[in-house]
Amino acid sequence: MISIVRFIKNKNEKDKYYLESIVKDETLKLQEDYYQKLIDNYASLRNFKHDIKAHYHVLYKLIENDKHDDAKEYLENIFEKISSVDVYSTNNLYISSILNSFDQTFKDNQINFDFSYNVNSVINMDNMDICSLFYNLVINATEANLKLSDNRYIILNVVNIKNNLLIKISNPINDIKEIEYIQERKSSKIDAENHGIGLQKIDEIVAKYNGKNEYRIEDNCLINQIVLLNVLEF
Repeated sequence: MISIVRFIKNKNEKDKYYLESIVKDETLKLQEDYYQKLIDNYASLRNFKHDIKAHYHVLYKLIENDKHDDAKEYLENIFEKISSVDVYSTNNLYISSILNSFDQTFKDNQINFDFSYNVNSVINMDNMDICSLFYNLVINATEANLKLSDNRYIILNVVNIKNNLLIKISNPINDIKEIEYIQERKSSKIDAENHGIGLQKIDEIVAKYNGKNEYRIEDNCLINQIVLLNVLEF
């Protein structure tokens, strides 16, 4: 009888682990698809802006030939394409894509985003790792801000120290216990099991590049500092 109970218990645990693995894999796949769409959209916008002089020339010719309706339609198409402004520009397409995708969220929720980027070399990391790392760092900081009624801000500094990449992101918190949840790689959100994937993903990427990931609190501000070793090419 005891053996049967153990068998059923072990089977249930295996089934639970299997289902959790499927959910995690599907979540990560959806994230990768989302990152790729952001990258494609951002690249398309940059290409469009590169050709802006040609668009001006077309508009001029349409107006010169009294084709005002055509000019209006052409101009409306231009406005539609440039509705997403390139606010945060870096020499890394993937970082720029992720950060610019948050711009409207920052504005809608009155989050002051202070960003500095001083990396003059190529980041030798998998592109999806770059996207996932910055996306999860910023979304975590954003969600922490949404728990506050005012004084919302995110400070993100990215800099190279020799051939190492230093990433430091800071945001205010309303609960000092937040650091305990994070240190245990849990989430304080209701759907903790799934949302904890973001913290785990950050840890996995940092470990993949032999880095260090540290959290600390100073004056009700959560500071997450990451160092990725030997990921820059000079």
